Amino acid sequence: MSSIHIRALKVALFPLLIWTALILFSYLWNAKSISAQIMGQAYAEARTNLNKDITFRRWGTEHGGVYVPITDTQKSVPWLDHIPDRDVTTTGGLELTLLNPATMLHQMMDAYAEEYGVRERITGLKQLNPHNKPDEWETEQLHAFERGESREVWAEVEIEGVPYLRYLRAMYMEPGCDKCHGILGYKTGDLRGAIGLNLPLSAYFDMIDESEKNLLLTYLSIWFLIGMLMITFGYLTIIQRSEKARRERERLTSQKALRIYGNAFESSGDAILIADIENRIFDVNPAFEELTGYTLQEVKGQMTSILSSGETKANVYTEMWHRLTEFGFWSGELWNRRKNGEMYPVWTSITLVTDREESESFYIANYRDISEQKAIQAQISHLAHHDILTGLSNRYSLEERLEQAMFSCTRAQKALAVLFIDLDRFKNINDSLGHQSGDRFLIKVADRIRACVREEDIVARIGGDEFVIVITGLKDQLKVSYVADKLMRVIQQPYQLNNRKLETTASIGICLYPNDAQTVADLLKNADVAMYQAKARGGNNYQYFSPVMSIAANERLELEHDMRSALRLGRFELYFQPQLDSADRTLFGVEALLRWNDPVRGMVPPDKFIPIAEETGFIIPLGDWVLEQACKKLSELKRTQDKPIKVAVNISAKQLQSDALVSTVAGLIDQYSIEKNELQIEITESAAMQEPEFAAHQLSLLSNLGVLLAIDDFGTGHSSMVYLKRLPIHTLKLDRTFVGDIGADEGDEEICIATISLAHSLGLRVVAEGVETRQQLTFLVSHRCDYLQGFLFSKPLSAADLDRFMMRERQFYW
Repeated sequence: MSSIHIRALKVALFPLLIWTALILFSYLWNAKSISAQIMGQAYAEARTNLNKDITFRRWGTEHGGVYVPITDTQKSVPWLDHIPDRDVTTTGGLELTLLNPATMLHQMMDAYAEEYGVRERITGLKQLNPHNKPDEWETEQLHAFERGESREVWAEVEIEGVPYLRYLRAMYMEPGCDKCHGILGYKTGDLRGAIGLNLPLSAYFDMIDESEKNLLLTYLSIWFLIGMLMITFGYLTIIQRSEKARRERERLTSQKALRIYGNAFESSGDAILIADIENRIFDVNPAFEELTGYTLQEVKGQMTSILSSGETKANVYTEMWHRLTEFGFWSGELWNRRKNGEMYPVWTSITLVTDREESESFYIANYRDISEQKAIQAQISHLAHHDILTGLSNRYSLEERLEQAMFSCTRAQKALAVLFIDLDRFKNINDSLGHQSGDRFLIKVADRIRACVREEDIVARIGGDEFVIVITGLKDQLKVSYVADKLMRVIQQPYQLNNRKLETTASIGICLYPNDAQTVADLLKNADVAMYQAKARGGNNYQYFSPVMSIAANERLELEHDMRSALRLGRFELYFQPQLDSADRTLFGVEALLRWNDPVRGMVPPDKFIPIAEETGFIIPLGDWVLEQACKKLSELKRTQDKPIKVAVNISAKQLQSDALVSTVAGLIDQYSIEKNELQIEITESAAMQEPEFAAHQLSLLSNLGVLLAIDDFGTGHSSMVYLKRLPIHTLKLDRTFVGDIGADEGDEEICIATISLAHSLGLRVVAEGVETRQQLTFLVSHRCDYLQGFLFSKPLSAADLDRFMMRERQFYW
């Protein structure tokens, strides 16, 4: 159905809605009137029946009642036993009993109810006949009669599921009534009670339903007949008007379209050419003249091939003519030539148009210069395949070109090598000079790497300070070693940047195809593994991949996974090694040492999993766990020991550089009620020297919390005493490598003496680690070393063993 027909129907429906509303209102009003009339009949019948009964009762009252023979069905009325002449005997011996008007009326009501279903009754608040006792509704109305609120009342109710009209009228004492009811204290004119009836309404309701049904059918018939006439008339009228308006719009639209098409042809920014079926040009627009340099006069009557550059492939033209013949339309890219000889790409859309009235066909071609778009696409393609910073291939391009190189080497039965390069200590340059200087440094490194290989080799930067070189067409491995040596020499030569002289070295991992791997992913992975092996050997070297490395890498991955699971499953625990005061030979404190008891590996040495934790960043949650457990144990020791005790905890460089460290320690101090100087945090020299300014700031904040600070493994790093003097440290820990050579190496003895003396001159305390012999003990005590720690006194103890140790040992003798 068209939109015009739909609109016509909508307009025609409006008067129908008004007509429907009028019909509905009339029906509802008439239905209500009929219902009121029928119910009026019910009320009239109820009133008539009651008036009849009241009239009969008055007649009976005027005559004082009636004597009737006593039979099996008519007994003496028990509630009239107060009347002396209730029962009499005739001269003929017939026994009679008095029926008062109320009794007669009651018996007539029962008979009438049984015959016609209309139940009448007499009731009162005080009654001779117990059957006349009022129900709840009657009682309420009787009290209303006494108060003078009304003399009669109506109600529509349901009794046992059947609708009734209840009618109750007040009844007063009249002359003659006192004969029977005087005994109840009533006198003439008093409210005696009420007389009422229950009129069944089912028949009346049926009459209402039947009348409303007939009325509805009548109204529906009228509504339908007149409504259909209205819709038909309105619909046809609107259709005629719409059709007339449509023809007028089409005429105006056609005129406007012709003007628009003419303006569009002349004003279009795209070049438009119109040619006949023989491909001879007969019209072009101004944009065509601007794009090609040809005027209409120069090309009119010429073949369209005058625009061809000869660079478009023949199969493109074949496809173009095929689609024009089959479908009448083609679009695609062509290379055309301007009048000045310049070639340029155009996106071309050609449509075959047929004039059916004149049986004439022609072509309309639309040309759009896409030179700029092609240039942008080339730039996007370059960015998608090259690193933005260095201009080298990126990871995506590397993997794509590496796969192609592998295919070529397989066909030529040659090999290739993947060299994975990672700069040593580049992070220090980046952090100290800033990221912009770090980027300029990487550009210089990239230029040197590119200069070390051939044009056909692949050089890529895959992230950060990581580079990959693919050397293709290999016949022997010596060439790879030569390139690796050259790279190391070139990379480690000094760099001049921002008037500063910078140096770096490289760790290189080498993987060969096809010997070491068969896929791109495995080549890169194995070269990465070999690079990490070079890193593990101190950097500034290159390593060839071997299967052993892969096994070690897998073991490392498994260890990392199990380590994370161990923290979640509670398989880490803290051991504690006592530290003794050399002056009074008593327990000074304990150092918390992390242990991992793996169910498969057994006790895993810390030097095997701690470096992995630091490298992966897992050291942060693991270190937080150690700090909390150490503080918890310190809190327990404070409750059981009568002498103050300290707990020392080691933290890593990554923890020291974490912004959350200070807030974490502050929270634990508050949670476990740690007092000032009860918690000691130990850091290594190398950790303190990484980002020294930030490290000094962190240590100052910790010191302000009341935390003691110690430099661990002192003498093994490359820290400056001038720098260490600026740190808020309290203790130096003399490394076990020096303590272990006491008595065997005079040089190490002199280092121990100098360290103790220097520390004391700076106001620092000294803890000697690794004390295992009495000769070491005597030497350290004689040179006033403050605290001692080592197997001579105790090995590291579990928490339970530490408790037993402290209960047993109160003083240590030597």
